[in-house]
Amino acid sequence: MLIIPRLAAFFLAYPDVRVELVIDDSITDVIARGFDAGIRSGDLVHQDMVQSG
Repeated sequence: MLIIPRLAAFFLAYPDVRVELVIDDSITDVIARGFDAGIRSGDLVHQDMVQSG
């Protein structure tokens, strides 16, 4: 609902960026999995992670 509708504008603004979108319901360690960024809803963000919003 939030990310996919914005992807078209993102790809137009940044055509050379490759995006791989992974959606899961588990508490994934984004650093251990090698992701550059992660979005997590709710109160499940570890204190050592940067949180926006």
